[in-house]
Amino acid sequence: MKKREALRIMKKEKLSRKNFFSDLFTQTEEAVIMKNGRNYEVYILGERGTKEGLKVYDNIEAALDDYIKRLRGERELIEFLNG
Repeated sequence: MKKREALRIMKKEKLSRKNFFSDLFTQTEEAVIMKNGRNYEVYILGERGTKEGLKVYDNIEAALDDYIKRLRGERELIEFLNG
């Protein structure tokens, strides 16, 4: 998937953008996607600024797929916890 498609999915499904190619880290347990050199990293920002569940991709399409899956999973968990 491309960036434009990912943004469309996030808007349509009302997924929180969290940290979408931004250097600003505002809260822990935040889904992050960012470019690091030639690679793309997808992870959850841990309590102490650690990269939990870090996956490194050499193409943006796979990284965006992973990022969207994490956002969907987070939404499902929140819905489950809220009953």
